[in-house]
Amino acid sequence: MMPNMRDALRGMTRRITVQVIKQKIVDREAVQDPRDLMRCSIVLVPMPPRKISIKPEGQRTWKWWEGTSSVKLEIGWYLKPDKDGKKLYEVMEDSDLSQARVYAYQFAEAPR
Repeated sequence: MMPNMRDALRGMTRRITVQVIKQKIVDREAVQDPRDLMRCSIVLVPMPPRKISIKPEGQRTWKWWEGTSSVKLEIGWYLKPDKDGKKLYEVMEDSDLSQARVYAYQFAEAPR
């Protein structure tokens, strides 16, 4: 008899609903356009240490996350969770898995 593995990864991932904050450069300043706000759901997983170890030296101390979403995001956009408004996640790297109808990203928790 096979063991029940349904709850094996519970707590390892978390699906959160976020507000996507797009910024544009206007007169050499980053400006947020309130008309450009959208919401999406992402699944976040802590980035494994072996992937963090190949990041540039100054970025290894950041809090890194990997995530997937069905929405196409751009590098440099910020994600603000609906439930925890104190955190911001910046989209740092993307992988196109659109044939599987999903996009993979690397996020860094942005300091506030």
